[in-house]
Amino acid sequence: MDRVPAVRGREQIGRYPAQIADEPVTLALGDEIVAQDRAAFSVVADLDDGRRIVENCIVDLRDGLVVRQVDVEAWDP
Repeated sequence: MDRVPAVRGREQIGRYPAQIADEPVTLALGDEIVAQDRAAFSVVADLDDGRRIVENCIVDLRDGLVVRQVDVEAWDP
């Protein structure tokens, strides 16, 4: 299984949206739940080749910043 490298630090995180902005993919966010120190949401990515990626994310927050993120993904073959 291919692993996507972790995106860490302000600089890498800042570049990430620009890197994916030109990709032929449609993203949809949903199922958002936000609390003072935690948030959760789902992401559905429809790729240009017809495949779909579904991801559920849970993030831990401290002082308004993400300090930990756990994702579970399912990819079409």
